[in-house]
Amino acid sequence: MFRNKLIALEHPTPDTVDATDRQQFANTVLWLEDQKIRHYKIEDRVPLRAIGTPNWESSWETAYQRYKEDVGMMKVNGPIEELSWLLSYAVRLEYLDNVETYKTFTSDRVSELCKASKPTVESSNPFDTMNLVGADFVSGVEKLAKRLNHPVHTNPAITLEASARIIYEKLRPEALNQPKPVGQAYPIKGSDQYIFADKNMDEAAKILRLLQIQSVRQVQTSVNENIVAVQEITADPKTDSKLGKVGF
Repeated sequence: MFRNKLIALEHPTPDTVDATDRQQFANTVLWLEDQKIRHYKIEDRVPLRAIGTPNWESSWETAYQRYKEDVGMMKVNGPIEELSWLLSYAVRLEYLDNVETYKTFTSDRVSELCKASKPTVESSNPFDTMNLVGADFVSGVEKLAKRLNHPVHTNPAITLEASARIIYEKLRPEALNQPKPVGQAYPIKGSDQYIFADKNMDEAAKILRLLQIQSVRQVQTSVNENIVAVQEITADPKTDSKLGKVGF
């Protein structure tokens, strides 16, 4: 038993096996023989254990062909079918060695064991465990929208998205540090008169004008960033004497 554990450490099997890679294939065959099939005595497995030694492929292939005959492998096509046969054979031997343990196993029990063996990852993101349709969540989203003075959508996720956008555009530190727009949002007729006689139309025009100012400001910011980037390049020109020019 202890010897077999050492062998398993020396020749571990990967989670996935590339059957076209002969060394991976050979390691898998050796692991099955060492751990499950055990058709040969330990000393008789030496030819199968010569994996990775100089010019091991030829001697290993000879030993493997003999091994297939000794275990009674039926004629199959290709390495994938050979591994499938050996795996099935190993499963059958494992079952026969532990009939009392496995005879109570059902497909439902195997499924439960597989689920229990899957690792669980605990997320630190509170949104992963939040009920996005619960009454508490919906109520909180509506209260936030009211504080920010914007309409509530029938879908709380859209309402929350709108709140997040307002907070990002107006309340984050960078936005608060930006200079406030000055001047009138749109021309007026007099000190207390708007363009339109309809107050609702005036409010809509005011909103559109503010949105336009914001868009222009964002464009200006992008232009300024590009100007700075170009200045950084031109302020440090590279001289190439072979080309007889300065700069890029």
